[in-house]
Amino acid sequence: MRAARVMVIEVGGTVQIESRHVDDHTLVALSGPLSLSTAPRVGDTLMKLLARNRPVVVDVSRLELGWGPAVEVFSAVLQAGGGWPLARMVLFGANADLAQALHTVRVNERVPLTVDYWAARGRVDTPPEVVHRQVGLPNFSGACVIARAAAAGGCRDWELPDLAPNAGLIAGELVLNAVEHARCAPQMTLTLHRSGITISVRDGLRCTPPRPQLRCVGRSGGWGLLMVTALATRWGVIVHDDGKTVWVELARSTSRLDMRSKGVTLPPS
Repeated sequence: MRAARVMVIEVGGTVQIESRHVDDHTLVALSGPLSLSTAPRVGDTLMKLLARNRPVVVDVSRLELGWGPAVEVFSAVLQAGGGWPLARMVLFGANADLAQALHTVRVNERVPLTVDYWAARGRVDTPPEVVHRQVGLPNFSGACVIARAAAAGGCRDWELPDLAPNAGLIAGELVLNAVEHARCAPQMTLTLHRSGITISVRDGLRCTPPRPQLRCVGRSGGWGLLMVTALATRWGVIVHDDGKTVWVELARSTSRLDMRSKGVTLPPS
């Protein structure tokens, strides 16, 4: 390990945060209780470090669990940073209570947890089991173009280029539906998992019944849920008090040919 170039000590509440640049990454040591009051400071500091475009390796061996749900701060920070590979972070050295809390809410699936520093350093270049990426979108029809680019870009970042065309088509259609019918700025979340990717779009319009109906394909219309049904491994709707989320799962083996095999004519590339 090369000697640290920079060292910074920050104290927030009763949590001490020490960070230093080591080789090609930032090493962070947390000590003290992780609680409802200290988690925001921990999250803010980690966000600033991730914004420097360097992997962050976090020593949590001296971190005490003051409040179980506070461990969600680690996955929230990584998701807000754009997820792997845009934001890379690994935890190591958790005591039994902290490790149990991380496993209970499955934070360890989104932020890798290793035994020691050397294992963490080797793990930082490998994606977690689950990667989330949030995409904020404007409330106008051009949002579908942004959504298509973001979904396709996520597939390429995650080394799934074969899914990029389908993911772009579906993301654009879901966002166009949200903008046209819910008349709000939708929130899109891209999720990488073992079986493939999931595209989720949340808007502010509840639907009754909760499952949207297929639209006809026409010259003046979009490809709608007919395309979604043709391409998706699974899809569904989650209804919230203030709106809904439409989600679509694409398997790693899905390709544009699957759509043709189901008798659906593709729009021009």
